[in-house]
Amino acid sequence: MNTTTIQTNRSGHIAVLTALLLIVILGMLAWAIDIGWICMTKTQLHAAADSAALAGGTEMLPGLGFKPTRTPEESDPIIRAVAADYASRNRAGDKSSVYVEPDRDIFTGKGWFDKSLGRWEFEWGGVPINAVKVVPKRNVQGGSGDEPLNLLFAPVLGTETSDLSVYATAVILPANGFKIVPGSGESVKMVPFAFEYRLWEKYFRAQDHFENTLGCDPSLITEGILDPEDGHSLYFLADSFANPQLDRQLFTDRFSYSKAAATGGASGVIESPDQILELNIFPINQTSGNFGTIDLGSPNNSAADLVRQILTGVNEEDLSYFDNNTIVATHENPLIVEGDTGLSAGIQKALESIEGQVRTIALFTGVVEPGNNSQFTIVEFVGVRFMRAQLKGNDKRLYLQPCVVSDSTGVPNYDDEIGENTTVFTSLILAE
Repeated sequence: MNTTTIQTNRSGHIAVLTALLLIVILGMLAWAIDIGWICMTKTQLHAAADSAALAGGTEMLPGLGFKPTRTPEESDPIIRAVAADYASRNRAGDKSSVYVEPDRDIFTGKGWFDKSLGRWEFEWGGVPINAVKVVPKRNVQGGSGDEPLNLLFAPVLGTETSDLSVYATAVILPANGFKIVPGSGESVKMVPFAFEYRLWEKYFRAQDHFENTLGCDPSLITEGILDPEDGHSLYFLADSFANPQLDRQLFTDRFSYSKAAATGGASGVIESPDQILELNIFPINQTSGNFGTIDLGSPNNSAADLVRQILTGVNEEDLSYFDNNTIVATHENPLIVEGDTGLSAGIQKALESIEGQVRTIALFTGVVEPGNNSQFTIVEFVGVRFMRAQLKGNDKRLYLQPCVVSDSTGVPNYDDEIGENTTVFTSLILAE
């Protein structure tokens, strides 16, 4: 029997199949490259948004809290200009500079965190301005650097560009405490001093009277001016002036601070009125139970600890004595801390070295026991500028001015709004 073997040549089929697969693979590769191109550009836009929001946000603080140096109308264009400038320092794909239109892509206004909803809320155009939102984009036809992103290979498939838009929002909030993350190396700009909450509130009534009734004339301050709220002297601590030892002024306008003068080692504090009252934290001879120092950290704080905290703030080890390395005080949940030996001449040099600088101090509503055995009921932390210290002899004085402080360790107070007397703020928070 004869058999015949038939051979089929398949080489042509393989070549066609290879060509078809190559087209698919090249298409997928081209699409993958364009997807990477889009993702990289979007990442660059995100970086631009974050940096712009944070940079613009640094210009919000001068318009917030006690004695702002800018009105909302003055702050708004500055915030927008700075944010746009920082956005332009980033690239976005095929553009070497991110273009942001200040009036179109930047929003300023009021921001807060709604705990009941678990989300941030914003009132754009609202005041006070404590939030800024920046929206870099690549989706504007005929734009000036914000036109759609040109793709690399997708045009072969009929898609020439991609529309991109991102945003970032920075917020600054009041702070009701401080937290140091272990290992962060941070410190709290706080000194271990306590001042009476009642007198702090009285200060603002005196400041209002000083401005609106006395025309900011320190010579018109007399002991006979009464506080309408408590009926006692508005500018002096004493309820009765029969005792000359109590006849000391609690609020006065003797000093001013000049940033321009704070050069070459100078504190910037000048003995000249500035229409802002100082408060004297130590107006009379008292034990530490009323006007003294408190233990922020070890209950056995030494004079060396007090000096260190005055100079460099409260550190991680100090806060390790508090739960979760956090110190928070509110009227609803006060903090109880022990007192120290009081203000003394031993810390005079340390206080002199921080003249003109800003710190936070504690406010108390109650104190029991004297000296080292005292316990303070702390309800709030406030910002102050140290103006002048005189702790030698019997005539001790420590002059402070309320001042806005922003601290990177600040714990946000979600329950409080920013008021005209708010002095302690968090650092900027990237809310979204």
